[in-house]
Amino acid sequence: LRRLGPLRRIFLIFRRHFGRTFAGLRLWQIIAVSAAAGVGEEFLFRGALQSRIGIAATSILFGALHWITPTYFVFATAMGVYLGWAFEWSGNLLVAIVVHAVYDAVALTVLRAELRRRGLPRERALDAVD
Repeated sequence: LRRLGPLRRIFLIFRRHFGRTFAGLRLWQIIAVSAAAGVGEEFLFRGALQSRIGIAATSILFGALHWITPTYFVFATAMGVYLGWAFEWSGNLLVAIVVHAVYDAVALTVLRAELRRRGLPRERALDAVD
């Protein structure tokens, strides 16, 4: 999938801006970052906002605040819908927190492996897809 234009562009943006940081993370650091994002974002989006503005608006805001590219906005918005639905279905914020944290941990682990496999960012890596 990383060879598909929009997904490749997301990877190259991550690689350019965060490559050195993410490539150097240890597993415990990935888990800590993922847990912090899961707790913080879910308390804000599902815990504080969803009951006031609904799943759709909360999910769009979640996607907008995770904007990297239009493709990533769509993906993050869809993830917001899923997390909102998980919270509504379970009635328990911990479910959304765990799902979010596990997703982030898996995604960051895969990203780290790919960054290490492909090497550190080069300055002109993004030029080919802009």
